[in-house]
Amino acid sequence: MNGKLLFLDIDGTLTEPGRNTPLQSALEAIRKAQANGHKVFLCSGRNLAMLKPLLQYGFDGYVASAGGYVVSGDDVVFDRPMKPEVFRLAMDCFERNHVFRTVECLDGTYGDSGLGDLDGTYGDSGLGDLLEGADAYSNSELLRFRRQLSETLDIRPMSEYNGAPVYKIVFMCTERSQLDEPMELLKDYFVFCVQNLEAVGCLNGEVFVPILPAIVAAGLLMGILNGLKLINEDIATSGVYKILDMFSNAAFTFLPILIAVSAARVFGGNIFLGAVIGMIMVHHHRSRRYPCPSRRHPR
Repeated sequence: MNGKLLFLDIDGTLTEPGRNTPLQSALEAIRKAQANGHKVFLCSGRNLAMLKPLLQYGFDGYVASAGGYVVSGDDVVFDRPMKPEVFRLAMDCFERNHVFRTVECLDGTYGDSGLGDLDGTYGDSGLGDLLEGADAYSNSELLRFRRQLSETLDIRPMSEYNGAPVYKIVFMCTERSQLDEPMELLKDYFVFCVQNLEAVGCLNGEVFVPILPAIVAAGLLMGILNGLKLINEDIATSGVYKILDMFSNAAFTFLPILIAVSAARVFGGNIFLGAVIGMIMVHHHRSRRYPCPSRRHPR
């Protein structure tokens, strides 16, 4: 049997966000996969120092620092830190805009002062309150960062940074306008992964929470109608029942449209174009012209 490469995320997948102890069931599944000839790799935005507590569980390799440092067995197969001049440009730009910074090297992580004790330039900006409310956002990066500050204490002061190669910069701020200059100045050097925590921390929540009332209402109405039909089957022939049945099915029939509109809103797209994409998904010509392939094999 040909072995496969299996890549596992850590925070929120292998462990709870910010923790370093996998569930026993997860470890058993990893051992079975390895016994069947597969290789299992960790794949994370964490740097090597944050990965070390997990390497004791016998992984075949790891992808660290969001792809900047890759190891297979005992061999380093990819090592790409930031260029020093680009790193300094980014750090100076973030500092000018009062953006809290942490830099991740292989041997450790270094962060601006003021966040943990809520004093100084960064502490007074509301970031402390943001970390205190991390549970409400269900954001794995935020939860991991808070636990590093309060429990593991492996984020050292920026003053201790010794000039080692940097693989990733994590930034935090309370106003989106603080990122206007950095995103414009650094667009040729970095891909910015920005998470807006004002509403719901995860994208799944931001997309689906607004349409939940429609889905819940339709589901409740559908349940009531099915219950009435069980009591009296003849009720299904009435005009009122048929109209209410149409109401209860509408949200599910056109669910792709609701999702497309909500997703367009979250990602900053045109909601009308999103609606059109959703309509294409439910258009009757699509299912008529492109039927699902048959399981039958030609003789």
